[in-house]
Amino acid sequence: MIVESKTQNFYKKLEENVTSDKFIWFFPPKRYNGKEFSGVFDKKDFKIHFNSVYKAYRLIDAIGSYKRKGNCYEVDYEIKENGLKFKYILMIMVLLIIIVNTFQFFENADLNLIAGIDFIFLIFFSFISLVHFLITKKVKKDLKKKFEEIFEITANS
Repeated sequence: MIVESKTQNFYKKLEENVTSDKFIWFFPPKRYNGKEFSGVFDKKDFKIHFNSVYKAYRLIDAIGSYKRKGNCYEVDYEIKENGLKFKYILMIMVLLIIIVNTFQFFENADLNLIAGIDFIFLIFFSFISLVHFLITKKVKKDLKKKFEEIFEITANS
């Protein structure tokens, strides 16, 4: 999405509001340093997310580029989920179902028991997926709102 930022110096605003990521991203920061975002940026591109101890807030990124256009900046950005992490979780869930089914089948070959366990896993994984979807939707909305507020972004008309 291409929008305009009324900020006088977009790079300076990034420096003021973004702290650099730690080398190992999945460890939350030791203390909150007062900056709203964490990530990487340079003179034309950025990839930032909330600076939070909650991992769910660190999985959604604002990714984009910016360039000067007259007395304001033209910002092309999108809010994206770093979906690779969630895909790993889903693969682990499927692998867990396969392992449990195999173990139960060789243990007592009771197909009714295996079907019952599968049903419980299905309900559990459906619940986890629904919670993940709702949290992701809320974090995306919050990140977009905070990003547009701090960087004084208005939509092009």
